Amino acid sequence: MRAIGFCESRKRGRESPSAVLPSAGQIRAFAAQHAFQRPAWMPDWQWQRVQELKALGRVRDYPATPEAYGQWMDEMLARPPRSAPSAG
Repeated sequence: MRAIGFCESRKRGRESPSAVLPSAGQIRAFAAQHAFQRPAWMPDWQWQRVQELKALGRVRDYPATPEAYGQWMDEMLARPPRSAPSAG
């Protein structure tokens, strides 16, 4: 994992990262685990509807490369929190 920053433990002589990005292998494993696939419990008619909704383009697959993962994280972090006060 690649370090993003260092936590307070650095002040105490330890160089442990406070946040890390997953490796390319971990990202591939996450993508496989969270792939768009029909759950075993879902009936055919419902899965068809889910596929129709995905085809509208509002749902993306889990990022499968470090570059795509970084872009995905940047996009999520750029969104304001829902609890942000409204302007004006």
